[in-house]
Amino acid sequence: MPPEKPDSNARSHLIQWAAGITAIISLAAYAVWVYPWMLDDAFITFRYAVNLADGHGLVYNVGERVEGSTTFLWALLLACGRMIGLDVVNLSKLLASVFAVGTILLLLFSYRFISAVSREAAAVAAVLLATSGLFAPWPSSGMEVNQFVFLSLLAPLTYIKATESSRSGKLLVITGAIMAFAVMTRPDGALLVLVLFGHCLYRSMRSRSLMVLSMAIPAALLYVPYYIWRTAYYGYLLPNTFFAKVGYTSAQVMRGLEYVGDMAVWSIPLLLLSVIGVATMLRSGWRNPARLFAAVILITAAYTILVGGDCMPAFRFLVPTLPLLCLLAGAAITRLLRKPGLLISAVGVLCAYNGVQTFAAPQIMYHIQADHVYLNGKEAGLWLKANCSPETVIATNTAGSIPYYSGFKTIDMLGMNDEHIAHKQVADIGSGLPGHEKGDGNYVLAKQPEIIQFGSSLGTAKPKFPTDEELFNNPGFHQYYRLHSVTLTESGKRLLLWVRTSQPER
Repeated sequence: MPPEKPDSNARSHLIQWAAGITAIISLAAYAVWVYPWMLDDAFITFRYAVNLADGHGLVYNVGERVEGSTTFLWALLLACGRMIGLDVVNLSKLLASVFAVGTILLLLFSYRFISAVSREAAAVAAVLLATSGLFAPWPSSGMEVNQFVFLSLLAPLTYIKATESSRSGKLLVITGAIMAFAVMTRPDGALLVLVLFGHCLYRSMRSRSLMVLSMAIPAALLYVPYYIWRTAYYGYLLPNTFFAKVGYTSAQVMRGLEYVGDMAVWSIPLLLLSVIGVATMLRSGWRNPARLFAAVILITAAYTILVGGDCMPAFRFLVPTLPLLCLLAGAAITRLLRKPGLLISAVGVLCAYNGVQTFAAPQIMYHIQADHVYLNGKEAGLWLKANCSPETVIATNTAGSIPYYSGFKTIDMLGMNDEHIAHKQVADIGSGLPGHEKGDGNYVLAKQPEIIQFGSSLGTAKPKFPTDEELFNNPGFHQYYRLHSVTLTESGKRLLLWVRTSQPER
């Protein structure tokens, strides 16, 4: 590439600084807007982290080894924080914010990893990512998403740098380690491994070299011992959540298609620009970045379709592809619009569209603002802790906040943290809400929990989910359980619980 002129270099630095400041302000604004929202599922991992830190192992219920959290590295970070006296809930938000800012910085400086990306394209990518409703809410969620996105961007950037560098050996070693960390953060990190390792193997075979070992050995040294441990610890090759959520039906695939299609509809400008970005990179001779980015995006979409999508907001399963899409879009815009005025105007229009996407797409802000499960579950859990025996066993569909704040042994009636329910066969799996399709009322009733809660975090009188339905239709349930209504002090809301009685109804 020809050297930049002094005025062009100064302009690039100005654009980079402006982009970085805009990105950080945007993330902060989103955090303020969604406060105090968090995802209830985050508290499942928090419970695992607390039990690990307190010496009970990486478990949901003490003494039960069920892999209901598939975010090992995230749980480990939170457990380490707990061990030094930090609050797990606040730490999760802090770490997620650090990883979110880290991802923005990676995009801002991605031109140092990939020759095909200019400083201006990197700046545009950072702003597009930070203003996207698919990315910005996650630092507040308590989930592992931002850590996973950071690693999912760092790995291909480092690998592409290795293909362009004379120090490829060291960079390949680093790439292998990053890939292992990605899979240990979330199992679908294996998709990234498949693409990058496959490409490196192909290059090794063509050059008749052993370069692929530089990446494979450190990845294996980190991941294989972990995988052997988790398989021996939990007893299954796949996590319990996979059995609870995933089936093998056409309905599941159709649901996945709808999920990916919805994301595509609300991201049309970004997707179109990404296609242009791939084309311009290929035409300019930058085949590795274009092909690798496209491969990661497509294989992630295909996997998401096969597993039937997700029930969480903001298209969680597809968020890891977003930085790559933004980089491709940034490359396209800066090649199409050379004049600064036109470039800034186009980016402004795209950011405005991101705002429309955020507040118009029902899967994003509407979903988040309607989600009060964590807040209600926290209040319900604290009430239970204050008013019930510590030995109380509760059966609930709200597997996060209520068990976390009550500390009670819990039967997860949706099966994420229950081996029996997760492995129950459901003929029409894929036709309902992901992760909410399995249950077993007879099994729960046989456990004789002191409290059973239908519905979500405040409970319901009528059944809502599969286990609720089976319990409600079982005469034995009505013989031993009575509906109790409690008014919560802080919010004034009603908490409905089915409480076991020692005297069965005659």
